[in-house]
Amino acid sequence: MTANNASGGGEMDKRQDTKTIELCCLLAVPVSLLLTVVFAGMVLG
Repeated sequence: MTANNASGGGEMDKRQDTKTIELCCLLAVPVSLLLTVVFAGMVLG
């Protein structure tokens, strides 16, 4: 019983991690673009 519960929890954690990673990737793209634009604006002044 314990092993089954542990493996089930692991699967749930993996799914949650995947969702988190996908969300981070979706957020990272516009954030990186925004930082690049801001940094370029500071350098070019």
